[in-house]
Amino acid sequence: MLAFAVYMPRYYFYPKPECRVENTVLQGVVPGSPEYRDRVIALLSKSKPDDFRYFFKTFETTGSDTWLIVNLRNKTSCFDARLLVKQWDKLEGMKRTNGRSYPEELHDLNWTLSEHNGRPEVLYAGMREVID
Repeated sequence: MLAFAVYMPRYYFYPKPECRVENTVLQGVVPGSPEYRDRVIALLSKSKPDDFRYFFKTFETTGSDTWLIVNLRNKTSCFDARLLVKQWDKLEGMKRTNGRSYPEELHDLNWTLSEHNGRPEVLYAGMREVID
């Protein structure tokens, strides 16, 4: 039991944060719109992956690109972001079933900000193995 507790993320035993939106940067903007995505990128440019907990929503494919849509939460923010996926090592099975039978929370998710097709995007950079 102790080995299991050491392996788990520090927040594993805490309840999921409520979806409260105290951060006004995204209020009044249509989710999914180019303006919303730009504001998410601006918000994340002042953040680091450890600042949030991540909850799976879905996958979205546009042309040859596939995006992981997640809900990011902390004490003051709750918003959705799309992460461009180029590494499928831990997400391949999850994509195949669109998250069915997988845990909702994505532990230790990492991302970076990068350019893709001439515009800034959030790039999925990995995560802890999926914990069932």
